Parts: sequence; C-alpha cells; structure tokens
Amino acid sequence: MPSYQFWLEIFSLSRACVALASLRNTEVVSLLAKVVEHLVTGETMQMTSTYEKRCR
Repeated sequence: MPSYQFWLEIFSLSRACVALASLRNTEVVSLLAKVVEHLVTGETMQMTSTYEKRCR
C-alpha cells in the first residue's frame, strides 16, 4: 500500500505540472513529460525485477 510520503510526492508533482502548464510553453511541458515517463519506467523496472538482476 502506498505510503503518505508517496501520495505527498504525487501531489507535489501534479501541482508542479499544473504550474508549468500555465506557462503555455510546449517545450517545457514536453520535457517534463519525458522526465516523468523515465522516472515511472525506472520505478516500474525496479518493482518488477529481482534483487539479483538489479545488483549485477
């Protein structure tokens, strides 16, 4: 079950995304989207791999 800290981080990220979107700068929004995608991909890979695979 996700912790309080996890939800606080998600909330903070969502507020940052809204603030950046208000700048109406598509390059900034696109870069942020790529960063979030890479973070989520990395976290997903860590959750689905075994300890041995991560520590090679």
